[in-house]
Amino acid sequence: MFAAFDFKLFTLVAVIILISALFLFPFILLPLGIFIFDWPGIIIDLIILQIFIILIMRIILALRLKNRVSDALLHPISMTYIILICINSVFQTRFGEGVSWKGRRYDVYGEDYLELINDDQR
Repeated sequence: MFAAFDFKLFTLVAVIILISALFLFPFILLPLGIFIFDWPGIIIDLIILQIFIILIMRIILALRLKNRVSDALLHPISMTYIILICINSVFQTRFGEGVSWKGRRYDVYGEDYLELINDDQR
């Protein structure tokens, strides 16, 4: 995932924040607003509307791409995994053993340099 953003940390962090704000936080804020903070009804209604739009988009995509519609209900979990994959990608690239692709490991020294570390394909 880090490579998809050209190894630019700022861009990846901006995308993670945007994905979280638009597609994950409404599922977290709804129970908080109802049970803990007792937010006004209009705010709760707007959060419910946003969740409804997200789920409708996921259902339409599932139907169009011939995937399971039931997976739309697991949307918050899938967004959490995407964010964790992005974070893991940064750590693997910067501090770990490099980037893994098709059984090979590459070390990333800079934006334009990849070095093969391990080739498990025989």
